[in-house]
Amino acid sequence: MGSYPKEINPFLRNALKNAYQSRRFHGGRGFMYSGNIDGKHYRYENESYPDTIWEFHGSETIFERKWTDREVEDRVGGCTFFGGSMI
Repeated sequence: MGSYPKEINPFLRNALKNAYQSRRFHGGRGFMYSGNIDGKHYRYENESYPDTIWEFHGSETIFERKWTDREVEDRVGGCTFFGGSMI
């Protein structure tokens, strides 16, 4: 459960697509990823336990990186998840 602002959906789709194409399981979500959308820099982070399809849980977060006199990251969205194979 969680939410993301609509404007970061393209970034989230890219992060998940990257994970799915790698064929590595991370709780059915993405793994570490960063990129730019509309001139803003975002970082995706996923912590899932354990990394098997049989039973898993975790959380993911997207941060926007900003630079002023130093680098700052603001949390812009996230969710928690759980699941497991039924076979």
